[in-house]
Amino acid sequence: MNPGKDNEEITIGLLVMIEYTEVCNWVRYKLLGFREQGAGSREQGRGKREEGKNTVYLIVMKNSVAFINEM
Repeated sequence: MNPGKDNEEITIGLLVMIEYTEVCNWVRYKLLGFREQGAGSREQGRGKREEGKNTVYLIVMKNSVAFINEM
C-alpha cells in the first residue's frame, strides 16, 4: 500500500468537491439574485423573475456541467 498515493487521491477528491460546491453556491447565488428582483405589480414581478431565473438557470447550468466535465 502506498500512503502517499492515497493521500494524493484524497486531496484531488477534496479539491473536486470544493470546486463543485463553489459552482453550486454560485448557481444558487445567481438564481436567488434574480428571484429577489422586484417589479411594479405582483403579477409583473412574478413574470419578470421567472423569465430571468429560467434564462440564467439554463446558461449557468450548461456552464457548470461543462466546467465539472472538464475536471
